[in-house]
Amino acid sequence: MSNIMTIVKKEFKDILRDRKTLLMTFVIPIIIMPLLFTFIFSSVSDLASPSEDNKYKIVLETNNPEISTLFNESNIYELVKSNDPINDAYDGKITAYVIANDINELLLQGKTPEVDLYYDTTSQRALTAISTVQTMFSNYQNNYLATYLEQNNLSSDILKPFTYNEHAKDSEADSVSLMMLGMLIPMMIIGYSGSGIVPIATDLGAGEKERGTLEPLLSTSVSRSSILIGKLIVTATFGTITSILSAVGLLLAFKFGLSDMMAFSIDLSIQGMLLIILLAVLYVIFISAVMLLVSTYARSLKEANTYLTPVTLVPVLLSVITMYMEPSAVSTTMMNIPILNVVVVIKEIIFNQLNYTHLYMTIGWSVVYVIIAMIGAKMMYEKEEIIFRA
Repeated sequence: MSNIMTIVKKEFKDILRDRKTLLMTFVIPIIIMPLLFTFIFSSVSDLASPSEDNKYKIVLETNNPEISTLFNESNIYELVKSNDPINDAYDGKITAYVIANDINELLLQGKTPEVDLYYDTTSQRALTAISTVQTMFSNYQNNYLATYLEQNNLSSDILKPFTYNEHAKDSEADSVSLMMLGMLIPMMIIGYSGSGIVPIATDLGAGEKERGTLEPLLSTSVSRSSILIGKLIVTATFGTITSILSAVGLLLAFKFGLSDMMAFSIDLSIQGMLLIILLAVLYVIFISAVMLLVSTYARSLKEANTYLTPVTLVPVLLSVITMYMEPSAVSTTMMNIPILNVVVVIKEIIFNQLNYTHLYMTIGWSVVYVIIAMIGAKMMYEKEEIIFRA
């Protein structure tokens, strides 16, 4: 045990001298990531949503004064003129071109009014604006017909044929926040911890080969198993810190940076947090062992980075595949697949739909995969023809 701690202290001292590693491990997850997500979401929000200084520019053609009044009294539209409104709408010079003639007359005749909408379908802002326009016309139609019916002593309840009494599970839960966190937290933990481990794993494996410090270390009285375990502890520690800080940074971005753009709430128990941390640690130990194995096999830092690229991309790909997967759609077979099982169970915890069979299977398989990866790395450390191959 003392030999392992000696290796751990040595590697920690070497790594902590590297400012680049400290930047990747501590600064980027907790500071850069919240700023990045805040910037992304605020940019999207600014583009799609109107404001006092950034209203939807609409060219309106109508012979009904009531329709013009609706647009003028709204705080989100700015009525403008155009010599070529159709092309201006398609080119994005205006948000939309709306033609709404004879609306009241057609409603009185019991006919369905037609509203022509011209806009750029590739523009998120235009799509959002058109949605508000359609809602406004729908409300206008209902209000107009309700007034007409009341004037003729008829009940306006006929316009509301259904009353919906919703009895949804977890009706008080913030579904938007849960959906966003369920998509992003697993990806941050899985993806960013992997990218944070790469520079450390390459330095402790191929890096020591290039510097010529690995051979003297292996020739000491310290067993190769102790050397491997010490390097693994260091790599996994930094990977765990990176993954946790990235998740914390994401939560901070949601809680503070995005509070004006979306309501945020999450009811995650202490047990849920601890389980997520446990799963993250098991994943980090597994991926650390795999990356150390690959880095030790590589002849140089350049070759190690080449080999580790797919090792980093596969976890990210698996987390992206499950981004829109609902916990209820998960099959037990998925719990046998490394990395994927961790992502799925973390989503179940966030959605408060944890299946304990899935949890136990994931923990069990994660331990098995960690042992297999460590055995593979140990076997490689025992073979000098692999470690010192030219």
